[in-house]
Amino acid sequence: MVAEAVGTLFALFALVLFFFLPGFVWVRALWPEKRFRGPQGVENVVESLTAGFLLSLAFTILIGFGLGNGPGTFQAGPSDPLLETVLSILTLGGFAVGWLRGGWGLRVPGPGVVRAAPEEDLEEVLVRFEAMEEEERELSRALRRAADGTEARSLHRRLADLQARRRVAERAREEGFER
Repeated sequence: MVAEAVGTLFALFALVLFFFLPGFVWVRALWPEKRFRGPQGVENVVESLTAGFLLSLAFTILIGFGLGNGPGTFQAGPSDPLLETVLSILTLGGFAVGWLRGGWGLRVPGPGVVRAAPEEDLEEVLVRFEAMEEEERELSRALRRAADGTEARSLHRRLADLQARRRVAERAREEGFER
């Protein structure tokens, strides 16, 4: 009974180690800006899980092939301690790199580390800035057509206010990249 439970746990550990864990931690290390919350959270989860599976599979095959072509005879199998050790070291290395790059959300990167931009949908940001620029162009055209007077002053104030709002939004977006 105990032997069966240990065997089942070992099989689960081997499956996770061979087919998921090393690739997933390296995906988090290579792309720490991918967050699992927000508007693209589900898409990021699916991409990370898929890439983690494929990368783990590639690691397992390449390491097994490398060990199989080394000196002596080696048959890489799920119960081979050398293959498990190499994959475990690779997993720990990926976790450490991910930790240093802020991919696990457990540590705030230092001043020399470039952080990812705030989680925003890039298309929404571009649409918002394009709409502001279009409104600026329309106000500029209306200002050129307007006669001097109250209408021109009103248009000029609206244009100046819009330009100030756009500069503030651009500065906030840039600071999101610099933090």
